[in-house]
Amino acid sequence: MFKENTIESLQRKLIVKLSFFSFCLILSFSAINFALGNVPAGILVFIFSGAFYLSYHLLNSGKQVALALHTLVGGNLIMMSINFFINGGYLGPTNYGFCIQACVFTLILPKKARNFWFSMVLLTYSLLMYLDIFEIVTITNGYNDPLSLYLDHLFVFLACGIFIFYVNGMFTENYVEQSHTLEKTQLALDRNLENLQVSNDIKRNLMGVIAHDLRGPIKSIGQILELYKSEALSPKDTFYLFKSLEQRYRDLDLTLTTTLDFVMSEINGSISANVRQEIDPFSFTEAIINSFEARLEKKNQTIDFKTEQLTDTVTLSFEKNEIEVIIRNLLDNAIKFTPEGLPLTLCLKISGEAISWEISDQGPGIPDKVASELFNIKVNPEKGSNHERGTGIGLYLCKFIANSIDVSLSFVTSSSGGSTFKLEKKVHIPMTGIPQKLEVLDR
Repeated sequence: MFKENTIESLQRKLIVKLSFFSFCLILSFSAINFALGNVPAGILVFIFSGAFYLSYHLLNSGKQVALALHTLVGGNLIMMSINFFINGGYLGPTNYGFCIQACVFTLILPKKARNFWFSMVLLTYSLLMYLDIFEIVTITNGYNDPLSLYLDHLFVFLACGIFIFYVNGMFTENYVEQSHTLEKTQLALDRNLENLQVSNDIKRNLMGVIAHDLRGPIKSIGQILELYKSEALSPKDTFYLFKSLEQRYRDLDLTLTTTLDFVMSEINGSISANVRQEIDPFSFTEAIINSFEARLEKKNQTIDFKTEQLTDTVTLSFEKNEIEVIIRNLLDNAIKFTPEGLPLTLCLKISGEAISWEISDQGPGIPDKVASELFNIKVNPEKGSNHERGTGIGLYLCKFIANSIDVSLSFVTSSSGGSTFKLEKKVHIPMTGIPQKLEVLDR
């Protein structure tokens, strides 16, 4: 009925409970009057109990809340005013009802309505007392003997005392719950503020990295084009220049793709639609490795490309674009953190109904403190073995994409050095995928 853990819901629950206890209190008054022989007062109170039940029903259903509150308070005031004349006047137990009306019922109303009804209670009670004490009107005593009056006072006082006791407990409990809710809200606001600060730091860092990563390659591309236009290069030099140009293009593409996917994930909470394609995993992986050829040559590195349980003819259905972004980011990190001259390993496996890529490096390893937050966004990302910079969003985006396409992304690392990242996807394995001996290809 109400939203949980909000101040408004707690206040509404309190009002509903109070209206229910008020209904029960009125019924007890009616029963007491009938039991003591004061039938007119019993009938009157019983009739007005319908208004109390209506108020409870409206409040419990969340409909016409203002009408329900005014019906509850106004109905109680009218009932007590009539009961005053037929139940002993100022000598009867109606005084307790006016006290509860002034002290309890008005607490559940908004400020303006509270002031109005509180004034009405005081004015009504003052007028009734004046009329009774100065004998301006005739007051009926519905009791057969003094004992009945005594018992009525006693039982009504007891019922009012129990009512106030439980109402006080409800207000105290409500206050504690509201305090806890406010504390939780404050903690949530603090976390959001902290996340916002981190997000702003990441954006500033990201803009700096992107500016750095784009300015260099774009400038190099311009220089390469100028050299080519001058026609002063030999065919061999031209080949190597365009090979370098291709690597620059792929670096730019990886940076822009990663950044765009990150921005879209932050805006929409998801990346572009996942489309499965029939892919030869061997050729697919080999093409990704070849795209890093210039980077590998620059750091004098090689990639040992291993295949296990795989034939060259098998084709599988998976999300090519998303998995390519993940593998390219993982390879980029492996190259970045592996010292010059040391090899890397990429193992492509088919096992059961899953395909996996395992990328191993010979970097410094990942400390436990860093490992626990490895897939989070980093404000100050680590630099590579040659001080290469990163955006700090690569692994975060990899994990985000992996989750969106139901892919498992995990890693193991050693404090002595080296890490292995494993990307595993459940796929349908055709019968043509005949197991073969482990093959190693140096790239």
